[in-house]
Amino acid sequence: MAVIPLSFIDSVVAIGSHPSGGNATWGASGFLYATLRGTTAGRNEYGTYLVTNRHVLDGLTDPSACVRINPKGSGPAREFPISLKRANGLPWHFGHPDPNVDVAVMPVNMQVASQAGVSAELIKSDSDVSTVSALASDGVAEGSLVYVLGFPMSLVGVARNTVIVRAGCIASMQETLTNPRVPMLVDAPIFPGNSGGPVVLRGELLAIKGTKPQMRASVIGVAASYLTYEDVACSLQTGKPRVSFTENSGLSLVFPMDCVIEAISLAESVVHKGATQPVLGTAPTTPTQNPAP
Repeated sequence: MAVIPLSFIDSVVAIGSHPSGGNATWGASGFLYATLRGTTAGRNEYGTYLVTNRHVLDGLTDPSACVRINPKGSGPAREFPISLKRANGLPWHFGHPDPNVDVAVMPVNMQVASQAGVSAELIKSDSDVSTVSALASDGVAEGSLVYVLGFPMSLVGVARNTVIVRAGCIASMQETLTNPRVPMLVDAPIFPGNSGGPVVLRGELLAIKGTKPQMRASVIGVAASYLTYEDVACSLQTGKPRVSFTENSGLSLVFPMDCVIEAISLAESVVHKGATQPVLGTAPTTPTQNPAP
């Protein structure tokens, strides 16, 4: 029995750079997100965004930035260059208004991908997401099971993106419940390359008495970084510190989807002013081999 919808997994994209004449290098994760804009003639209308961390998009440079997308079905992954600057020179990505919130979104015109025969999976705002208020209403708390999706250590796969799923649980969220801009702590090991990947709450049919079962899986946040601790080695002769090591604590910072929604609200105010252009480039490629570094 699947506990994560396949559409969630295939919405995750690898983010990296593709120098001219060389193989792409993948250093981060993100996911394709559809925000509901309205309904016309009974049909929902969405705007599409690439969601990841602010530090990921700030670290990219034109013209080598690219994303790697799994098409629906069984076809190979496709690489697309992405434009980082608007015509006026301003960046295409929009960070959260609070500089301490490591979340950023970039509008994506999927028409280019569609013309290349790529129909991608999307996380939808109206059906696939749980905000902090929804988590509180559903009784989600410390100990609830979650999965972190992404590409740790740049392990993106060969023919297709092969998303790596790490299991864990919510370790701390009380501060997040009172202030959605405070990241949750998740007890799940993440590594470089996981940055920007979605965190999925596991659906559960059973619950202890007095609590609600989680009837569906939903995306609850964006993985940002792991917390570190310092291990110090001391000299046996002098008792003084000689060398220190920075270690991964296994606890990870996860910004809730409320932060994504706020960043998209800022982006939509610009997009709807007519500052639109294809963010995906016009030269998709199908790599014959994409071994992990």
